[in-house]
Amino acid sequence: MVTFLFISPEATMSYSPLPPMAGANTVEEQRARWERKRSRTAKELLQTEHRYVEQLDLVVTFFVTILKAKGTLKPAVMSTIFGPLESIYSASQVLSLHLERGNLGLGLENFCQKLELYGHYAENFEQANKTLMEQLRKNKSFRRFKKLQETRPQFQGRKLEDLLPLPLQRLHQYKHFLRDLLENTSPGSAEYQKLARTVKPISDVSQWVQDVVRKRENSLQLHRVQKLLKGQKIQVLTPGRSYRRLCFPSAKLRQLGVCLPSSLILFMSVRVPLLT
Repeated sequence: MVTFLFISPEATMSYSPLPPMAGANTVEEQRARWERKRSRTAKELLQTEHRYVEQLDLVVTFFVTILKAKGTLKPAVMSTIFGPLESIYSASQVLSLHLERGNLGLGLENFCQKLELYGHYAENFEQANKTLMEQLRKNKSFRRFKKLQETRPQFQGRKLEDLLPLPLQRLHQYKHFLRDLLENTSPGSAEYQKLARTVKPISDVSQWVQDVVRKRENSLQLHRVQKLLKGQKIQVLTPGRSYRRLCFPSAKLRQLGVCLPSSLILFMSVRVPLLT
């Protein structure tokens, strides 16, 4: 007995021998999203690096170079105020060229060899500010020169004091840009390996700078407490001592300041604005 099987035209048309590969599409979509995010991050890094270099150029061109030629400040004073700023500027110029050519990994990897400059710049920053303020008080020629340079249209109302902290701010930004680039770069690519090698150097120098800032803030707090204890025999300013916290236990005790430097507890009756 022979059995015939009839298949309608509609059934034939709806038949699909290869089911859609949903998983493959999802992977491709994810890769596309990574690439878009990576491109945006790379573009933002380049744009902000250009802006950073332009701002450093103002200091190098209109202050460092001219002051060296004029001899308005002694070489030792120049070195204290500006530190390794010229070298930082040169390193960022090279990094900008790499970024313009799309060499993110290579550019950042080479740039990491110059990162110690940022640590030394941070260590010198407090003394640089003190020396700058001192020269503005004592050196009439420098005070006049600074005011004249800051009136140039390129400065757009900014002062030298606004530009000198830029390297420390930029270092923090590098850390975040690198994180975003790594998150959106294929782990198996050569570019990823280059970027990964820059993580530790940038993190180490960033921590170095944070430690410098933290020590500076600690010193300022201890000096404030010592000033409040004027006339007392208590010596707060001791090597190795750190400032812990400042609080007011309750609303009823707003006149009571509680200061906890390490190895010492102080209770002081003071006016609140002095401790906030």
